[in-house]
Amino acid sequence: MVRRLVVPAIASALSLLASVASGQFTGKIAGQVIDAESGKPLPGANVVVAGTYMGAATDDRGWYVILNVPPGVYRLQIFYLGYARVVVEGVQVHIDRTAKVDVKMQPTVLDLGQTITVTATRPIVEADKTASSVHFDESQVR
Repeated sequence: MVRRLVVPAIASALSLLASVASGQFTGKIAGQVIDAESGKPLPGANVVVAGTYMGAATDDRGWYVILNVPPGVYRLQIFYLGYARVVVEGVQVHIDRTAKVDVKMQPTVLDLGQTITVTATRPIVEADKTASSVHFDESQVR
C-alpha cells in the first residue's frame, strides 16, 4: 500500500518541479499604449515582439503584458488602426524582471507606411527591483 502512495507523490513532485523550473529563465514586457494628443488609452492595440511569435493586445485601459520572454534585447512594433506605427528599439529583458515600455501613438488620417522609431533606455531607478544586482550584456563579456 505504501508503494501505491509513493509513486503518485513522486510524479506530482516532479511535475511541480518542472513547471517551476521552466518559468525561472524568462522575463516579461508590460506597459500602456495611449493617444499622444489626448492621453486616452488605446484598447485593442497590437504590441508585437519583432522576429518572434510573441505579442499581446491592449485591454480597455490600454495596458498589455507579454509573458515568458527569454532574456535579450528586442524590438517592439505597435500597431493600431488610425495611428502611425511605432517601433521601440533596444528593449532589454532580464530574467524574472519586467521591462516597462509605455508608448504614445500619433493619430494619422491615412497610414502611408509611416513608422516612428523610439530607442528604449534603461531607467535610473527600477521600481520592481528589491535587491542589488549587476547586469552584463554581450559587449561587456568579450
